[in-house]
Amino acid sequence: MVYTGKPSRGCEVCRRRRIKCDEKAPECSYCIKTGQPCPGYKDMFELAWRDQTKVAQKSVERRMRAGAQAASKNTPSDTRIAPPALSESKALLSKTSVSTGLAPNQHDLEYFALNFWFTNYANPPSKSYEECGFVEHVAPLFLKSAPESTLRLSTLAVATILFTAWSGRNPDTSLTRSFYLKAVSAMKNQLSIPGNCTNNEMIMSVLLLQMYETLIGNARRKATTQAHLSGAMALIKHRGIQNFEDDVSKAILYWVRHLCIEESLKTCKTVECDPGEWANIPQYTVLPANSSLDGINLNLARLQAAIPQDFATGSNSTTLDIKDIIQAARGIDRQLIEWSGTLPLPWLAIRVTGEDSIPPSVGQAGLYQSHCHVYKSIQIAYLWNRQRLSRIRAQKIMLTQLLLQEPSLSNRMSQGSCQNTIQQLADDICATIPFYLGDRTKPGRIGDRNVEYPHARGSPIPETHYQIAPAMGGHQLLGALGTLLRFDIILRNGQKQWIGGQLMRLARIYNIGRM
Repeated sequence: MVYTGKPSRGCEVCRRRRIKCDEKAPECSYCIKTGQPCPGYKDMFELAWRDQTKVAQKSVERRMRAGAQAASKNTPSDTRIAPPALSESKALLSKTSVSTGLAPNQHDLEYFALNFWFTNYANPPSKSYEECGFVEHVAPLFLKSAPESTLRLSTLAVATILFTAWSGRNPDTSLTRSFYLKAVSAMKNQLSIPGNCTNNEMIMSVLLLQMYETLIGNARRKATTQAHLSGAMALIKHRGIQNFEDDVSKAILYWVRHLCIEESLKTCKTVECDPGEWANIPQYTVLPANSSLDGINLNLARLQAAIPQDFATGSNSTTLDIKDIIQAARGIDRQLIEWSGTLPLPWLAIRVTGEDSIPPSVGQAGLYQSHCHVYKSIQIAYLWNRQRLSRIRAQKIMLTQLLLQEPSLSNRMSQGSCQNTIQQLADDICATIPFYLGDRTKPGRIGDRNVEYPHARGSPIPETHYQIAPAMGGHQLLGALGTLLRFDIILRNGQKQWIGGQLMRLARIYNIGRM
């Protein structure tokens, strides 16, 4: 029987004859039956790294034909993303500050994916509050990297998974996996060379591979492995924290610290870093707001991890003092409030109401109450939501401990205060959703000016918002809304169901959960 399914893992004889190989060891049944020596089987990695040029070329040609057909029909109501024509992609790339180093007729899919990545995700920010961790530092190192370097391959893995997801297709493809496996293999080879363990390029490559795992985990709706984060920590310890002195090194170091703290907050486990080492972390001249927030969250994560899980859920089988825990949580909450007071005035949320600020289509797509919040940028909204989630964690710790104390009037008043604060913070997070998503309810294209967004009365929507909001907004909201549901906190009637509906909306827009 001729086998027309997936590429066979069988021996070369069966592959050449296009028949199904039973892959028995040490020789397959067909070779034994025909009396010829069996050449054996290819390695799994070799199969994953098979040449994808023809596959990519056919895929791009098919999508370009589909885009041309869609354009000929002239149907503006169809918001499914159409891959850019080659001329459009060239023009777009010429406007960016980064060249991919690929000729557009060489590997079209790779060209489009890298163009998409550097245009929408990894362009250096024009303002400090647009910084988003480490990705804005990828471009300079990418341009200096070799074609088969770990950094270039890991960048291709992330770029292709984002590009295919925005194209409305399953992001977990053989091509994205091949880049990922090649990057892992290249990393093993490069780490064997002295000096490669201590450079910025290697740690940045590990962080990109962690980003790849996070995107795959989001798409599959499964927990993300943190193996690469642990690898980044190992490289940092090997290099020594005191040796991260330039701006790129500091950005990488602070981002690894951020990921470790966020993972600890999510799992309620000890922060994977030595407190003494992080105390000596090289400081910026002016500490960015996201890094100073991480400093407060580090204390919150340690407090959260110090409380046994049975104690946090109502058991009194611990020697920890309830009053000390409440006092510590209250102190952290106070620090979080003081942090928000250090932000510049333009960074504050603007509450908007009415159809002159909130288009009716935005309300129909998802508006929890009659108002919503707008901000100077997506990154500022993300910082505020991080602060709100941390405050909810601190308030939840206080509330849990208050429930273990003897009932009294002051105790009940404190419980009510915690519940009201948690509810207000949850409402404020829900109020950011229209700012992130506008009136989107299904996949579209980044930069679509037909998307309606809320805005302050008399103020136009910034040009960059049409680009940055769809590119990053959903990924930021996914974590915030998912965390709200996992908190198991008291919310208004129907609010949990509404948040669940918004998560389903995110899944449709960002092609999540199709695997």
